[in-house]
Amino acid sequence: MQKVKIIYSKEYETINFGSDHPFSPQRFKATIKFYTENIPNLEIIEPEPATEEHLKLVHTQDYIDLVKQLSKLGKGYLSIDTPAFKGMYEWATKCTGGSILAAEKAAQGETIFNPCGGYHHARKNEGTGFCIFNDIAIAAKHLHEKGIRVAVVDWDAHAGDGTMSTLYKEPILKISIHEDPHYIYPGDGFKEQVGEGKGHGYTINIPLPPYATDEEFLMAINEIVIPALEKYEPEVILLQAGADGYFTDPLTHLAYTIQGYREAAQQLRKIDTPVAILGGGGYDTEALP
Repeated sequence: MQKVKIIYSKEYETINFGSDHPFSPQRFKATIKFYTENIPNLEIIEPEPATEEHLKLVHTQDYIDLVKQLSKLGKGYLSIDTPAFKGMYEWATKCTGGSILAAEKAAQGETIFNPCGGYHHARKNEGTGFCIFNDIAIAAKHLHEKGIRVAVVDWDAHAGDGTMSTLYKEPILKISIHEDPHYIYPGDGFKEQVGEGKGHGYTINIPLPPYATDEEFLMAINEIVIPALEKYEPEVILLQAGADGYFTDPLTHLAYTIQGYREAAQQLRKIDTPVAILGGGGYDTEALP
């Protein structure tokens, strides 16, 4: 039986935005507990931290230095919803290193999961939306510069605005299915935003109305995402697999179910392209069929 592989580090659990913050280490502890208790042929791979050169594929030096400074202080804010904590830089580079490793493994033909990835709101010089470094954009650029054809698919309920903005002029396919940004953070990711320069036509935003169900979600997958991927012919897919479109999530207004996510994943597998699965949003720790 083929081994199931997950990229994981105990350092993932050191995130500390505060006890009342919706993004807590419990999500990672629950994930690795589920995997270790239910998958006998599990292989856990420890990632190396991303280097500063990796970070500079997307972020400015000034911003990287700011994260380092606040990480040492252990206080302050990158933005109103993203407080600093001691060791923040080390935590974020470890998560980013996990996504780079996942992308490299996918380029070698493997499908693999980094649960502590998917920070799609971080921009070149700004950390926001609980995101410090944009590991998705960094991993995509890392593969792109190696001449590997990579596509990003993002089905988090919040638009992947940071990924879009940092790669807006790059000929890297970026598809985001999300709740209509007229009604939810980040207020960006409209269908008219399609890229610029060499990146024109490589950005596809698919806003869904509040309370959209599996039906609308799967229609977007089958009628837009799959045909776009088939035309683009990626060698690797980076999937931001945010689960905050789930019907009981406290931060969004979508109504997907486990069955909907399962069907979306099955449809994506039909492309027969290795997938690096990255975490993302999801703030209800109880999931029901």
